[in-house]
Amino acid sequence: VAVSARASQQSRRPTLRLSIDSMKRLPTLASLLLLAGSLGAQSSFEELFRRIVVERRQLAEQAESRPTPAQRRELGEKHVELVQAFLDGGTRGADRANARLLLTDLLRSLSKEDQAKAVLLALEVKDTPPVELLLAAEMAGSFGDNELTKSASAWIEAAIQKPAPIETLARVATFLMTRLVLI
Repeated sequence: VAVSARASQQSRRPTLRLSIDSMKRLPTLASLLLLAGSLGAQSSFEELFRRIVVERRQLAEQAESRPTPAQRRELGEKHVELVQAFLDGGTRGADRANARLLLTDLLRSLSKEDQAKAVLLALEVKDTPPVELLLAAEMAGSFGDNELTKSASAWIEAAIQKPAPIETLARVATFLMTRLVLI
């Protein structure tokens, strides 16, 4: 993600502008695993995510060679239903945001771009932690969609503006320095 930062005289916080051309990486399950690891050990999202990882691993082990596209698609559809049910269950905060990011990734893996976009656009900025907002912005760039690019800019701004513990601010800074390119 290309970002330009300028200091605001009034708030002394940087403001950011995104460039869609440089936002090409889609977070994978590995990126979401980082989020799951940052959650508490008893997290409902963490349990959901581990179940998905275990089921994918089991499919790979059960297949004599490689899982067929039909087997992978069937498992993907099952996982979409699981994550959607988790979201419908009223989860909030980081768990909800992480589930929404995971659902977006799963839908894209099933070539359901329009549904994935709708899920991502439904992100609740007020309730979403800063790091998850940055991941959503990164994911939005991979769609090549103007509406998502505008949302991504707002998500980055919100991530920077949110009050957070020093550990979270350090993660935000690290994300901005390593995953987003400053110009």
